[in-house]
Amino acid sequence: MLPLLVAVLLADATPPALSAREIYLRARAAVSAIPLPPYVIFTFTDATNYAVQVVGRRSSARERLRIAVRTSDGHAFVQTLRTWSGYVGRVPPVVVGDNAMFPNTGVYRLGDFPTADFGLRENRTRPGFLEAPSPPEPRMSGDMLKVIGTVSAIDLPYRLTRLADDTIDGRGMYHLSLVPLRDRSRNILREVWIDEETFEPRRYVVERFVGSPPAFSYLVHVDEARIAGFMLNTALTGFLRVPISVPRIVFAPVERTADVAWWVSDVSFPSVLPDWLFDPNAFKAHANDPIPVALAASDRSLLLPSVRHLVFDFSIATNTAQGQVAIDVVAATADGGLAVDVRQTPGDTAPPVRVGIASNGHLFYDAKVALTLPEIALLELLGRDVIGPTVRNPGETWDIPSQGSGDEEGSSFRVIGVPSQQNEVLDMMGPTRGTVTYNPSLSVPLSASLRIRSTTVDLTLVEDSLGAAK
Repeated sequence: MLPLLVAVLLADATPPALSAREIYLRARAAVSAIPLPPYVIFTFTDATNYAVQVVGRRSSARERLRIAVRTSDGHAFVQTLRTWSGYVGRVPPVVVGDNAMFPNTGVYRLGDFPTADFGLRENRTRPGFLEAPSPPEPRMSGDMLKVIGTVSAIDLPYRLTRLADDTIDGRGMYHLSLVPLRDRSRNILREVWIDEETFEPRRYVVERFVGSPPAFSYLVHVDEARIAGFMLNTALTGFLRVPISVPRIVFAPVERTADVAWWVSDVSFPSVLPDWLFDPNAFKAHANDPIPVALAASDRSLLLPSVRHLVFDFSIATNTAQGQVAIDVVAATADGGLAVDVRQTPGDTAPPVRVGIASNGHLFYDAKVALTLPEIALLELLGRDVIGPTVRNPGETWDIPSQGSGDEEGSSFRVIGVPSQQNEVLDMMGPTRGTVTYNPSLSVPLSASLRIRSTTVDLTLVEDSLGAAK
């Protein structure tokens, strides 16, 4: 009877609920264990809505920037795709060396935003985004003290309260309230939502007062996601208030307010970028050099002249869909990449999708744009190092590594036929499988029958402005 009673009691026992302190410490450990990427490239879009109360006039920020950041020092390469006023003409790129004021935007220290952890990461060497750039709180020096023992303690900067649990995108979240115990300008978290399984933060409420007395203040929500193994802040929404000095003849209350809204898209994490991209002086000597392909995948609304026009017929066996894909090559880069505009239907009035194609077939494009299976299959084959510039002999094989996400295999190719001196037939293995007839000298597939995620896609080249044999 006693063993049965013990078994029943054990079956009914539930683990004690985690305290706010335990959840917070686990979140800090989870954030600290995630590496920082050496570089991050992203497109920044601002939709902040400003209102000037004195004149009763409203204006919306519309800037759109393409930015590459070196995370070790915050230096950034900045391409302006659209200015604050909506201008989309050619604006020369610049290098921001101090990571403070960025051109054509009012967002201070913008380069730090995507990888900001708001004080959760341990052993940081630079102030985080939205934190005051003041020196750290002083610590007592122990140089003159005799060591008689060691004690480990954690000094929390907040008074923590566990709020009602919540969900984000269907996942359970711990919800904490954080009240700073000191230095509100550095300890800026007010709320945080933490994944119940991974203990990684998914959403923050952040407050910041700038200046003394305050010149302006923020109170914003920040959304976070895990992309390619890194933590990335993807969007910020909230409120900004800025007092304005005006002549004495104006008696109305004067301040500029803003419903702040901006987001990050088209993100990549290169392992290597040239140093001159992040040195204001060295950049002047390279101002006319081609930029890396990941940066060339810019705003799809910026139309560039086509240097090569390709049209492919496609059919999808599973749903009998048929159509055409038109691809315009608009730029080539020194590192073997291409920038292309792609349309599902030639002549469509909708803007094309701007895509950067790395030499290994890796694609860079706005994450909010959904490419179709025929488009993805074609674009990956246009990478200039995927198949190579010369016809190979039957039986030759080679591999293309995975694109680095950690959960996918690479592709392998084997030549199974050489019908002419210009063309070869390839057997393709990997996430995409099938056969490809290819013209290496012009770097273009002539036809392909591919199996992509249980879907068969057939492609045939029907138009090429460079005259590839069809």
